Amino acid sequence: MILDEGHFMKNFESQRYNKLMRLRAKHRLLMTGTPLQNDLNELLALLTFIMPNLFLNSSTELQRIFNVGRTAEASVINDVRNGA
Repeated sequence: MILDEGHFMKNFESQRYNKLMRLRAKHRLLMTGTPLQNDLNELLALLTFIMPNLFLNSSTELQRIFNVGRTAEASVINDVRNGA
């Protein structure tokens, strides 16, 4: 499967993502001219789409870990802004 505009696959919750994940393909290739942002959940969504056998079983746990990091980072930023 070759998918142009692959950056559209960076959201686990989109209809497009869920429908394309149901398709069976021996090989998957994403093409995009749009750079990835510094978002680990977006990267995880792309990796899970490209290599579902490797990432699908652990994606929920990895998302939880990434979100904890984001929450901790946000707390630190808020503390700095508030002068703590």
